[in-house]
Amino acid sequence: MAKRLSDLFKRSKEVTFEEDGEEVSVLVCKLHPLEAEEVRVKADAARARVLLARRDHSSDEYLSAYSLVSDMSSEDLVERLMAEKQASLLEQIEAELASEEEWSKDNYLEGLRTAWDDGLGERYHSSTEDEEAERVFAELSRFGAQVMELLEKNTSDYRATIESWDREKLEDRFLEQEFETRANMAWIAEYRREELYRAVRHVDDRRKLYFESRDEYRELEPEVVQRLIAALQEISVDALEGKD
Repeated sequence: MAKRLSDLFKRSKEVTFEEDGEEVSVLVCKLHPLEAEEVRVKADAARARVLLARRDHSSDEYLSAYSLVSDMSSEDLVERLMAEKQASLLEQIEAELASEEEWSKDNYLEGLRTAWDDGLGERYHSSTEDEEAERVFAELSRFGAQVMELLEKNTSDYRATIESWDREKLEDRFLEQEFETRANMAWIAEYRREELYRAVRHVDDRRKLYFESRDEYRELEPEVVQRLIAALQEISVDALEGKD
């Protein structure tokens, strides 16, 4: 839904929680640029801590990652590395294929996807035969098959290369990949925690943080956190959009 002028430039939103007849209200405020930068620095530090743990083979983080390797065969490692490689290329290949005339002319692929989401998907999975739904499913499946074919073609050389590696090199590459994934997850988690901790304020004094400590915030029930996140998203441009 398009925003209205009244929705623009909002800096805060009051959120009220009710339980057993009692109400608690807080003010969720958009962070100022300096505050947002401080949050980003904390997130960067969380990411760096995970990456540093890879160098310490006695750390819990390293032992946790290595436990995955010890339970995997060399073939499993190859497949995991291939899956990561293909995942990194999937969006690019889908976009390139979708731009080809067969799929882009008259917004053909977009129309198929819209029709599927607007009810044909449900009709296809119902017990009643539906020729239109089956046709759309067949075309979307054909697009998916072409994507997978291009993925295999674009990663065949990579597969041949890693299949020639010895066990030690496979483990090293897997651990590098695993720590990169964990580090990025740590960045996102820390950013979201710190952002929300700083964004929730007292209703009668927006300059005062509502939570007395980070421990108090960490004890919140998931449904409470989700409502606070939703309120913050309404008034903020997602800073995570800039994080690769």
